[in-house]
Amino acid sequence: MIGKVTLRVEGVNLAKVLEQLKANYDIFDVQKVNNTTTNLTIPVNYCNKIIAYFKSKCYNIRVIRFSPMLKFCVFLRKFWGQIVLFALCAVLLCVFSNLSLGISFRQDNNQFNQKITDVLVSGGAMGKMMHSVDVEALEQSILENIPEISLVNISKRGCFLVVNYTTKTEALNVADPQSGAIVAKQSGVVSKVFLVRGTALVDVGAYVTAGQVLIANYFVDKDGNTVECPAEGQVYVYTWQSNTVQFCEDVVEYVPTGQQTTNSTMHFLGSVVQCGNQTVPYQHYVVQTEETYLFKFGIPIKLVTNHYLETTPQRVHYDFETKLDALKMQAKEELLTNIDLTSVLEEKYTISTAGDVHFVTYYVKSENLVT
Repeated sequence: MIGKVTLRVEGVNLAKVLEQLKANYDIFDVQKVNNTTTNLTIPVNYCNKIIAYFKSKCYNIRVIRFSPMLKFCVFLRKFWGQIVLFALCAVLLCVFSNLSLGISFRQDNNQFNQKITDVLVSGGAMGKMMHSVDVEALEQSILENIPEISLVNISKRGCFLVVNYTTKTEALNVADPQSGAIVAKQSGVVSKVFLVRGTALVDVGAYVTAGQVLIANYFVDKDGNTVECPAEGQVYVYTWQSNTVQFCEDVVEYVPTGQQTTNSTMHFLGSVVQCGNQTVPYQHYVVQTEETYLFKFGIPIKLVTNHYLETTPQRVHYDFETKLDALKMQAKEELLTNIDLTSVLEEKYTISTAGDVHFVTYYVKSENLVT
């Protein structure tokens, strides 16, 4: 039995009707409210039959209370769709939170990050249940496929694989020691410091400017004494370099009007003879020149004919969006002509506008030796 229902019946001569009901159904409780109203509590499985019975006798009857268990069942029946959806979302959340769905890196080297991503994806690490991901096998695969990496560690954080790695450092080739300090040749943010001898005055992450002392030609011994020595070492910095190209949507161009005038000059034996009027009656024009020889043998006589085509200024509109890709390529190519492509770590561009003039600036982040 799921529960009980309390009914309120209104009408006269209820006592006789209730006696007949008690003979056929289980009635738990009968409470007389007044001479014409009575409350009775019955099992829910009899509810429809008893209600129909009282209505057939022309009594007014209605449900006034459900038992707690029955209320809960009615709630489930009313909101079963939402409950099933909530349960489904909970199941999906549990499943997806245990799937390997992404990769996070501790370093910002886009080149190596992409290589590691390719190895992990090809190794089937994505989309698997996190507990079945063999991080040791993935680490070994990265070391085998990317020889530039000397050490790699993969940890599991939620639905992400967190990758931390160290790249190999080539043998440090240092020039002959110099008596003075080592100074920066250009500005940038320090990325690596290799100290052989002397005292490093900058740390990784510090911003340095051209001419700033990076490695001093002394060291401090254990007694606190300053001892001079040749400065040896290398310092690398991250630098951002940029190149800007300009584009104007509305420009003035000179277009032909269709009017032209011609004059000629004759050249022979170093002399020049003008033929006809040499005055050009146009304010704006372009010149087209033709040269012909009247005699190919003997004395060469050359006839130079100038065609002056009148032009007039006219405003022409160009759409910036259709030119954007070409402008980015132009800015990039001009910038990369002076940059070692192997040192490039990141590229991006920005667009600024002043009136109908657009400025496309291309940026390149690279790592360079500045000592």
